[in-house]
Amino acid sequence: MLPARGFISMAGYIPEFERIMDGYQGQPLSGVMLVGDQDENCYRQALELEKRLQDRNIPCRLKVYPGMAHIYPP
Repeated sequence: MLPARGFISMAGYIPEFERIMDGYQGQPLSGVMLVGDQDENCYRQALELEKRLQDRNIPCRLKVYPGMAHIYPP
């Protein structure tokens, strides 16, 4: 893993972040996740991932784009 203080995630997927959470040793880390509320693959997972990160005291802001599916926001 690369040392990092933060992350930006587009349509966060829980298995990818399990490794990040398992390797987190209390060093300063925070993140931002971007997801569309019409993303059938990732929207519910992003909500769950935000909760899991917060449960581990990893600050994370979830930015939801209304009407956006599984694409990059403008």
